[in-house]
Amino acid sequence: MIDIGPQTYNAATFGSNRYKIWNLQSQWHNCPTINGFQQHEGIEYKANNVSYTKTANGGEFTADIAAAYPKEAAVKSWKRKFVFNRNPNTLTLEESYELSEWKNPFVIHFITILGESENKSGELILKKDNTTLIMQYDPNLFDVNVEKHDVKDSHLLHAWGDHINRVNLTAKQNSLQSSFSTVFKML
Repeated sequence: MIDIGPQTYNAATFGSNRYKIWNLQSQWHNCPTINGFQQHEGIEYKANNVSYTKTANGGEFTADIAAAYPKEAAVKSWKRKFVFNRNPNTLTLEESYELSEWKNPFVIHFITILGESENKSGELILKKDNTTLIMQYDPNLFDVNVEKHDVKDSHLLHAWGDHINRVNLTAKQNSLQSSFSTVFKML
């Protein structure tokens, strides 16, 4: 999973419409789109209750990202907990949320340079060169699709090559409150 980073800087990068640039939008970061809304820009939109704990095999990072979304997203809480474990080389993303209203299915986005090589129920295998990542998700809760985005900017071409991929997990159910996990395993 990657952070795309900035394109070659130009006037639009610093203008009032900068968040119309695709790679500056939260849907092109490893963030959910909730009730059709992306995270909002501005200092008043930020995560709360952020913590990190070092563990014997890695660490745990937790944040409630609800306040990073506009009021229209109807998010009461959205807690994300990243559990890094060197043995057996996994990252588990545990999420729990509560919405005050259901408007649209939420979509969990993951950005990667790895390509889809196999998608079987509950397990997406992503590969590039000698790197293989297995992404496990609950197929009863999510539909998954991988979309390719061509890269044309010279700065991004140098960093990532001619394209990147966005893995989208789209919620199947309209629960106002639930929890789920996504597990990433490097082979």
